[in-house]
Amino acid sequence: MYPVINLDKKNILIFGASKGIGQACAKVCDRLDAQVILSARDIRGLNNTKSMLNRNAHIYDYDLTNTEGIESLISQIVTECGKLDGIIYCSGVTDNRPLAMQKPEFVNNLFKVNFMSYMETVRCFAKKANHNECSSVVGIASVASELGTKAHEAYAASKGAMIAASKSMASELHTKGIRVNCVSPGTTRTEMIEEYLSNCENTGSDVGNRLLERQYLGMIEPEYIGYAVAFLLSDASKFVTGFNLPVDGGLLSV
Repeated sequence: MYPVINLDKKNILIFGASKGIGQACAKVCDRLDAQVILSARDIRGLNNTKSMLNRNAHIYDYDLTNTEGIESLISQIVTECGKLDGIIYCSGVTDNRPLAMQKPEFVNNLFKVNFMSYMETVRCFAKKANHNECSSVVGIASVASELGTKAHEAYAASKGAMIAASKSMASELHTKGIRVNCVSPGTTRTEMIEEYLSNCENTGSDVGNRLLERQYLGMIEPEYIGYAVAFLLSDASKFVTGFNLPVDGGLLSV
């Protein structure tokens, strides 16, 4: 029986693959027979992810704050690994602080990785020499773009920008055979979230607990984000583009 979600022979590049959701996506894609290419700025984390996979994976340590170098990176990857069938953009920065502390430099630095480098990645991927027919982009956004949580203004805006841009890019890039979608995770069991919840507890904030109470299916395990991403990369989602898929344990429905 032909599996509904099958990534066999697909070349998938994963940004932010050294830990958390990016690492989980790498493991899921590997189990679904994709050839994965791992990128992040943490080389030790990349090697750790690589050690968890069944297939050999190519790794590229790269800091996405260097937006100007992304085009050369994509060209190098395609030269060494072949044309790409998909990109998962899991890289992101979260730094929540009161609005009074969110000065332009802070906002710009956060947007650089969360949004500007995402757009540059898709722009370079969309060049004919870099992608195969029927390819797919999945950006990891966040339910924060819709929740309106205090002290999340810049982060929420950057993820909202990712979603909005993805809809427009989907409209433009379908003629090149590229689909563009987002996945918006709720509270997911990653190191970043565990640290955030710990900080909430230490400072007496109840924000973390209130989010978990509203997320009535409980804390999300990262691999379930990976399953949603794999669906959007696969031919099973051939007619899905310009869509933002919440995987949020019911958080946005309350």
